[in-house]
Amino acid sequence: MAREPRPRLIALFLALLSLSACGRSPEVEPEPTAQAPPTPTPRQTVEVVGEADVLDTKLQIRVLAPASGQPQAEAAIAQAMAETERVAGLPADSRELAATKAPRLPYAVDRASDVLVREGMTDFLVTSEPTFRARGSQDGSTGRGWRVGLPGPEEPSGAPPSRVLRDEALHWTGDGGAGWLAVGPRASEAARSADRAAAGKLPLGGYEVTALPAGTKSP
Repeated sequence: MAREPRPRLIALFLALLSLSACGRSPEVEPEPTAQAPPTPTPRQTVEVVGEADVLDTKLQIRVLAPASGQPQAEAAIAQAMAETERVAGLPADSRELAATKAPRLPYAVDRASDVLVREGMTDFLVTSEPTFRARGSQDGSTGRGWRVGLPGPEEPSGAPPSRVLRDEALHWTGDGGAGWLAVGPRASEAARSADRAAAGKLPLGGYEVTALPAGTKSP
């Protein structure tokens, strides 16, 4: 039998190899496995509370702080309370009070809040009813704010009336007739806006004023 020439055998081998390669399924690289995002570590916080009698009214400061920052929060509250006592002791004709054009107690709430901000507190509520000033949140969550109680009838759900404050102040006033509630950046100007509404005047710019039910009386 005649032997097939070598070049022809090589060509046949290459043709078979090409056909085999064409019949194979292309290799597909496996897609990377999606990994769940890491679970955030809960923020460990403590609520530090301070209270004092200022101008015959209870003034309360609540600060939410990291657990490791409790000493700093306590020190900030002490400084804020000292500032409210200073305001309470100002003479009635002092230039400082005259410049505020507001009742002394809302001004004291503002000064306490200013001290807390200066000392680095980011979540707090200063209360001296009927005046409130809040910053941050009562649970450390961005945007949730602080819920405060209001005068008036219960909600349809049976819950007492309330409002959430987000980096703002609230003051309400009433003498047994129709009352007024004002909300805005500072407590002293919220008080002025509520008093202006009660006198039939427009509130200060940037302050929201709402009528309260008849029978509302300031504490």
